Amino acid sequence: MIDKFSKLSGGARTIVLCAAILLIATSVARSATATRTVTTTAGLVTVELAIQPDAGAKAFCVEEQLPPNAAARAISSGGAFDANRGKVKWGPFLDDQARTLNYQIISTDSQTATILGTASFDGTSNVTTTGTTTAALEPSGLDSWLLASWGADIFDRPERLPDSNVDGDDFPIAVEFYFNLRPDEVDAHPIQLMRDEGSGEVAVIFDRQKNPDGYQLELSHSTDLSAWFSFDGLLPAVQDIGSGLEHVEYRLPAGEDVRFVRASLEQLP
Repeated sequence: MIDKFSKLSGGARTIVLCAAILLIATSVARSATATRTVTTTAGLVTVELAIQPDAGAKAFCVEEQLPPNAAARAISSGGAFDANRGKVKWGPFLDDQARTLNYQIISTDSQTATILGTASFDGTSNVTTTGTTTAALEPSGLDSWLLASWGADIFDRPERLPDSNVDGDDFPIAVEFYFNLRPDEVDAHPIQLMRDEGSGEVAVIFDRQKNPDGYQLELSHSTDLSAWFSFDGLLPAVQDIGSGLEHVEYRLPAGEDVRFVRASLEQLP
């Protein structure tokens, strides 16, 4: 084959030139990489992607495919979550600069999730993301509750804000979350007062999230709406009722003509 080519092309000189061209072509190897690291701190799962394009790359995009019943938040570098496809997307980045991309995963289910991803460079070279490919996910806090209540597109809507009152029942989203109310329906007051005719004690009863995401409830009671007395020092009976909820019951001593209970919900820093 070489002999035939050399005769048609004018001898060995062309063969040497062709060999040099082949040498140059094979020496430009693709070395772009995409590497994933997953860390979990206090139940919060954070994904970090280290993206290293080839020198001279003109543009690149990055995608991560999340499992069902999961969504992404706190996405860095202008990325966005495509709720319809369950993907986190970045780009295009119009350069060859290395980047570190981050996002957090929230889930409505307890699951060992598989995360898949790719980086595409100049529209022709796709690199599969390597590194950690699994993450242990647990429902956690306000964002998981919002995801279960409304779906992943809620994170692009103002209804997700803790102070918003979507259903007009005077309970903002943070309160609806804490007491596990319906965020899209008018709810009755979540705290009930019941007097035990036998003991004379007043029971203060409600259900709440086991993981209140940093929210803390302060309770006080009054007989006349003027003088208020804190529940500090009173230990409630707490019962796990499943689905991430617990039933709480305080008992106020007999002999106190308790008629009113005031509740204040604050988020700890």
